[in-house]
Amino acid sequence: MKAGLLRFVSAMLAGMIAASGSAQPTPVKPTVILFQNVRIFDGTHGQLSAPSNVLVRGNKIERISTAPIPTDRSANTQIIECNGRTPMPGLIDAHYHIVFEGVPQALLASAEIGYIYLVGGRSAERTLMRGFTTVRDLGGPSFGLKRAIDAGVIPGPRIYPSGAFISQTSGHGDFRMPYEVPRDPAAPVPLDRMRAPWINVITALVTLARSNGAPLSI
Repeated sequence: MKAGLLRFVSAMLAGMIAASGSAQPTPVKPTVILFQNVRIFDGTHGQLSAPSNVLVRGNKIERISTAPIPTDRSANTQIIECNGRTPMPGLIDAHYHIVFEGVPQALLASAEIGYIYLVGGRSAERTLMRGFTTVRDLGGPSFGLKRAIDAGVIPGPRIYPSGAFISQTSGHGDFRMPYEVPRDPAAPVPLDRMRAPWINVITALVTLARSNGAPLSI
């Protein structure tokens, strides 16, 4: 029995090693992007520029010129013909709930968390394609989604997550249903609704958020 199990595991590992050896190489992502034939608004003059070209290397604008910009045209270079369109910087949404915005609130309370994350991934891509390259997520479980975007697993904007909501009763983060609210003011308060000094609550939530990668400090 033990020898058969060892043979099975050995065969499985050998198959995995062979499969990894025959995997296709990862495609080279462009590190240089040339935008051709754009009209630029500089924020000062009331008119757009003459047809121009913009060279971006990495995440920096390296050159803007009305004359053609020579490039090496290798696999590391992407050339985009803009046909007179106007480029703009990425938008920033400073108040967003990227995991929640695509799901009705009633469904949030009952749906399986995996489904909610999948919908959040679709929302992230749509948000990026609307021109928002950065969002400040002000409440919700967005740490996993941020990690997937940062790792290139799915497309989406940069996410600056806040983590858990801090909310008063009946406030933005109180998701209780009407039947969960005590009718008797003297009734015992559930443990998860116990009041605590606000500084302790805030300290605990910020510590939790930081442990998940949020750029916060106390």
